[in-house]
Amino acid sequence: MNVAGASDIEPELRLAPPRRVRVRFRVRVGRWLLTLMAVALPGLLVAVACQWGAKVQALRKHGVETTGHVVDARQAKGDSLPTIDYRYEVAGHPYDGSHSVLPEFFGTVKAGDAVNVTYRSDEPQVSRLTEDLQQRGSSDVLIVWAAVPVLLAICGWAWWHNGRWIRKVVRLSTIGAPVRTTSMTLKPVLAMMIQKYVVVYRYEVGDRYFDITEPYLPSMRDPLKTPGTQATVLYDPNNPSDHVLYPTAVRLVHISAAEDRS
Repeated sequence: MNVAGASDIEPELRLAPPRRVRVRFRVRVGRWLLTLMAVALPGLLVAVACQWGAKVQALRKHGVETTGHVVDARQAKGDSLPTIDYRYEVAGHPYDGSHSVLPEFFGTVKAGDAVNVTYRSDEPQVSRLTEDLQQRGSSDVLIVWAAVPVLLAICGWAWWHNGRWIRKVVRLSTIGAPVRTTSMTLKPVLAMMIQKYVVVYRYEVGDRYFDITEPYLPSMRDPLKTPGTQATVLYDPNNPSDHVLYPTAVRLVHISAAEDRS
């Protein structure tokens, strides 16, 4: 097995497994923040949906209809929906409104055209174009509600994936055998028209070689500035392909040094 000498391995990794390991405080705080986010974001989205739904229903049930005119009808490059700016008067006071509308409605109006506007009698500045309100007032609310389970699924997956990664780092920091990489390079790749970097390295266990490509992490930057840089890999003796880089990944935990052990 191509294992570097003791002088090439960090002191805490010379400890015979199982090592004493604890998750760092900042990682535990980050985990709690991720949990809070997984609960708070969907809750916030639900609150927005309820508030928006109440406004739409109030306009539909208690809104007052009047006639206004289109000030501008536009669709900027990159906008998913076109926008109509309009103006209307209530008791002699002018009010301006601006809302995105469906393309079907957008194609029927131009600047200067008369349009029907529905506004709240108690808050005249709150309004919608009547036709647009009828076409998609409820669909907007349904879209927001439909986003709730999607957001819950994304937050749940992120929470599960983060916990799985931390458990892997803890396990391999506890039982993993150290070995030095035989090569390690930073390779540019093009992903979605954006240039990114991946780390390519190899390590050897017995007569087996493992070639690894994984995303570049900012914490790897300084060591990789030097050509020929090596790193330490902690691998599972029962499954050598299962590994983590040291100290990039293992910074999530603290491995007790020999002198700290009781």
